[in-house]
Amino acid sequence: ITAANAEALSLGLEAGLPLEAMVRSLCDGSGESVVLSSYMGRYLDEGEYGVGLIGHDLMVKDISLACQAGDTTRSPMLFAELARQLYAAAGRSQGALAMFPSIFDHFRQAAGDSSPAKK
Repeated sequence: ITAANAEALSLGLEAGLPLEAMVRSLCDGSGESVVLSSYMGRYLDEGEYGVGLIGHDLMVKDISLACQAGDTTRSPMLFAELARQLYAAAGRSQGALAMFPSIFDHFRQAAGDSSPAKK
């Protein structure tokens, strides 16, 4: 959910939409999630994602365990595997210990924007 939000919000920023309006609109509609309102809401209000959140490497480890469980039970884990790859890439670009919501910064950097997203 966090990676999908990061991708969508980055696309919106590239299209010229204000970050705050996008987050508030998603939170008021079917896109609402605890992840979006907690981490992105705090980022909008305070300029940080939060404190004490796990980093990209731990996210990769946890998702890898879920993928292994899928292999064991022969359950498809398509989105989990994609998320694992995304967090591995974010860990390389943002740092292994960077809090997992900073995957948003990874998408912003990939879009060629190294400035803070809050505008």
